[in-house]
Amino acid sequence: MNPVIEAVSRDLRAVLGKVRETGVPEHRVQRVENLLNALNAVRMPQVVTAELFRAYMYTVPLIKELEAGLQAGSGELEVYMLLDRIEEKLMGLGEAARRSYIKEKLQLSIPVLMSLASYALFTMAEPTPLNTASLLASLAGVLLFYINTFAGLLSVVAVAFSSALLSALMNELRIDVLMLEAMIAVSALLHIYIVRESRSTRYVDRVTRSLQSVDSLVASYLKPADAGSVASLLNTVISRRTGGIPELLRYKAAVMLMNGYSVEEVEKRLLEG
Repeated sequence: MNPVIEAVSRDLRAVLGKVRETGVPEHRVQRVENLLNALNAVRMPQVVTAELFRAYMYTVPLIKELEAGLQAGSGELEVYMLLDRIEEKLMGLGEAARRSYIKEKLQLSIPVLMSLASYALFTMAEPTPLNTASLLASLAGVLLFYINTFAGLLSVVAVAFSSALLSALMNELRIDVLMLEAMIAVSALLHIYIVRESRSTRYVDRVTRSLQSVDSLVASYLKPADAGSVASLLNTVISRRTGGIPELLRYKAAVMLMNGYSVEEVEKRLLEG
């Protein structure tokens, strides 16, 4: 699992266990867990991108704030509001992961596509058995790449090496073709190194330390929830409505948030009366 998603999943599941103990309805907690399960099912990039890291930085303060609020005895309305905001950030984290995965897949596919395009041109110019075989092998490499990135890149190196070796044995080796095959092979090897490095313990440890630094930074300035955002919401509603009992408005807001309304929807509906 991607270290960013693993950290979010671990911390949020621990906090949701504490939320259940406060008596929050199970369906409200389950909604967040369903989003978390959907996030874990998203295909993740090998490398933690800046976009994914930023999405983590937007998500973790809310999880820590919810945890601090539970420890400070925050009311159900504050808990509902934080759960609502966490849901939004989880969806944003999922979108960031999808975009990062697509971008990474496209970047890693460059050597594979270069190999396919080169052997297609070679076959069109000189439809020899060797060029045709190399083209078919490159096509198989493309299919293999979208099944297994590492294996697909490795096949590019194997095809380039085999083609150059057979050309030399058949006295058909051309320097320009050899140089192009060497460039493709080197490019594939560099991308293989990136994939291997992203799976290494050293890289995962480095990412984990970065995430822990973010957690420490959040913890250093985070104060227990004082319902500031809730008070702001209720004050806005009360100041704009001539009638209405504050306790009743608070109860209505709690019920609406419990049932999945966003903060903006709650404010709009309460103002409409």
